[in-house]
Amino acid sequence: MKKDDIQGKMLNSIDYYNKVKGSFVINNKSSNSNVEIEYFVDTIKNNSKSVGVLEGSYIELVHNGSSNTRLEIDKTNKVFKVNKTVSPEDLSDLDENESDKSVKSRYEYSSDGVVYVFRNDPTYMGIASESLFPQETALWYLEDQSLWSIKKRTENILGREVVVIDGEFEDYYVKNRGATSYKLWVDTKTGILLQLEEYSNKEIINSLYTKSIEVDRKKFSKTNLNENIFNVTPPKGYKEITLE
Repeated sequence: MKKDDIQGKMLNSIDYYNKVKGSFVINNKSSNSNVEIEYFVDTIKNNSKSVGVLEGSYIELVHNGSSNTRLEIDKTNKVFKVNKTVSPEDLSDLDENESDKSVKSRYEYSSDGVVYVFRNDPTYMGIASESLFPQETALWYLEDQSLWSIKKRTENILGREVVVIDGEFEDYYVKNRGATSYKLWVDTKTGILLQLEEYSNKEIINSLYTKSIEVDRKKFSKTNLNENIFNVTPPKGYKEITLE
């Protein structure tokens, strides 16, 4: 794989799989945080579900593509929010980058600097995108291709073939992230980011590790990702949070 091939798949990963379930852990040493997310995503029907502890609360996020509805449930505080989302058809009208998915099209340069062009996510997968739709990582970390290299073209993580990238951060990111270098493990078939490590003086200070993943299997181990798990009916006994 060439550099543009790898970066392009990361920028457009949702085009390379239909159904995926799994989990990953994000660690941040500076904030002493450890977040574990379990996810279920169906890019055909634009359904998604993610569950995990965020900022001390057990949060469940569900998007139902049939009704264009997103439900956020805080199970710790027993509250919920419901929002209507934009349909895929309307998103396509809004997404000027939908027709041109090349790496080059995702950067707009001017005298004022660079503008990063993001694709819309019709599944509304939320934090699961850190792994499943890693646009930010592909745009920010890999912008200057002279600062990163392909360390290994084939490695294996959880039965998935990955390409391993070694890179150095630009000064801006060194200042803002506290890390000087990084390593990425990217699924060669889908562009999913299976693993990430950021280093400062060879010490890992930020990371993402995939614990489990199943992609486009005929039968998933616990669920076939049917409509039942993407139910957006608010739970009984919970209080709705509304904008005043």
